Amino acid sequence: MISNENDVNDEEREFLKNAKFVLLCWKEDMSKLQQLSAWIMVNIFSSKTKLPSNEAIIEEKKKRIKVLCRAVGVPEAKKDAITKKLCEGEFEHYVLTYDNILKMAAILFNIRSNLPTVLMGETGCGKTALIRYLACATDTELEAVDIHGEKCKERLRPMESTVESKENEFQRNPKEIWLFLDEFNTSPDIGWFNELICNRSLDGVKIPDEIKILAACNPYRKRKLSEQEKEWFSRDQLAQYAYRVLPLCETVKVHLWQFGSLSELDERQYIFEMIKNRKKELKKSLQIMFDNEVSGIVKQICKSQTFLRTKLQDVAM
Repeated sequence: MISNENDVNDEEREFLKNAKFVLLCWKEDMSKLQQLSAWIMVNIFSSKTKLPSNEAIIEEKKKRIKVLCRAVGVPEAKKDAITKKLCEGEFEHYVLTYDNILKMAAILFNIRSNLPTVLMGETGCGKTALIRYLACATDTELEAVDIHGEKCKERLRPMESTVESKENEFQRNPKEIWLFLDEFNTSPDIGWFNELICNRSLDGVKIPDEIKILAACNPYRKRKLSEQEKEWFSRDQLAQYAYRVLPLCETVKVHLWQFGSLSELDERQYIFEMIKNRKKELKKSLQIMFDNEVSGIVKQICKSQTFLRTKLQDVAM
């Protein structure tokens, strides 16, 4: 990844191309994203906005998947099969943006470097969906565990008895497995998760190198409480946060990656992309009518999102 394409001369560019490297220009990608956002601002609410055809929608998604496959190093022999998987089933309506591709490439680089991968972001910003999509793109087995305030020691402890057998299995047939711990900072066992994520051990037993630990946590955003509410919740320290989250260990904080939340422009793009994906489910006779109404649909969804955040505030995640 480079910040400016002018930093690489033609000879270096040709060498990287022949070596099968993927050259991503941050400045160029951000410029394209800004242009797209500007187009959305001008055209998204226009009554003349017309959605592309179903074929064009699928073709554009395949084009982006091709970039993703190059970025994560998908073998040529597997590209067609993986592209098909990423366009169907649970991923049929997944909105793949170039911003997502950059995030996936950065996360995969972290995993390949054997560093703890801990994402922090608001609920619903796409952390889990992105990890699932990346796992499919890299043809990696994913075990996702939704913690959500539970004591998960007993749920995960059976892994301890299988660690040795897995280690023997990996020696015969090395295959990477990702264990994804979602919302782990809502659990009282957070210190135990620190050992699992940072020390790569389970009750003192080392985990095989082929098992990669990924985790996601909720942010420590404080609620806006009235004086009366402060008095009510004075004995409940967790009530001051929008999410009921427990303090992270210092070693985990070092590896935090701020996933953030969607900006207004990103949100509009996601809504627009999702509506485009729905178009192909309609009969051809209804698609023309859908094109005429799409601007109004997007506008009303954006308004409803803004209304909910304004009125519900901390309750609306």
